[in-house]
Amino acid sequence: MIFNHTINRPSWQVTPCIIPIAIHTKLNGSIETYNILDAFVIHMIFNWITVCIEMYRYIAIPEVSSGGRRYIPIGFLSPDIICSNKLQLIPDAGLYEFGILTSNVHMAWMRVVCGRLKSDYDYSAKIVHNNFPWPDPSDPQKANIEKTAQGILDARALYPDASLADLYDPLSMPPELRKAHQANDRAVMQAYGMPIKETDEAACVAWLMKLYQEKVNEAK
Repeated sequence: MIFNHTINRPSWQVTPCIIPIAIHTKLNGSIETYNILDAFVIHMIFNWITVCIEMYRYIAIPEVSSGGRRYIPIGFLSPDIICSNKLQLIPDAGLYEFGILTSNVHMAWMRVVCGRLKSDYDYSAKIVHNNFPWPDPSDPQKANIEKTAQGILDARALYPDASLADLYDPLSMPPELRKAHQANDRAVMQAYGMPIKETDEAACVAWLMKLYQEKVNEAK
């Protein structure tokens, strides 16, 4: 499940600890005193945020991305970075999820069902992601996707001074990154059972729409 710049409240309980009776802070040259209830609320909020930060590595997907790109520049953000409202995020996601989402299969789906901001892609959590039909890979297929997904990250790491916007410019995309994406595309298509050479983008979308209908029928 994707979240629109939110993080789900986890099931754990906040660890109890000593609450100070009052908090004093310098404010415009004066001393500001909070009562014990204020202190408790402030402490609990910061305790919860801190544990969230320590728990989650997340995938970030730009809400709006250039329509000229073959791949939306999706990436992992470290737990100490809090994303803005211009990003969609998937908390506690791994290489498998990253490999599927950054594949040509997901991009083909996105280009058909996403909204548009002028000519740019407008990625919606509810419409694009939550309706996307995921494959049912075997264990070897899933491991292969994780491997090729890591290959994408490794190719990006060869260009530490380049931003994702630079790396995913269709005119200047590094050959190592392009090759890594092509390997990931093949791995994901195999997980869906798509014939690689015979499946163009239109055929890929038709395959996904059929799979979507099957999943809808199964859920009834």
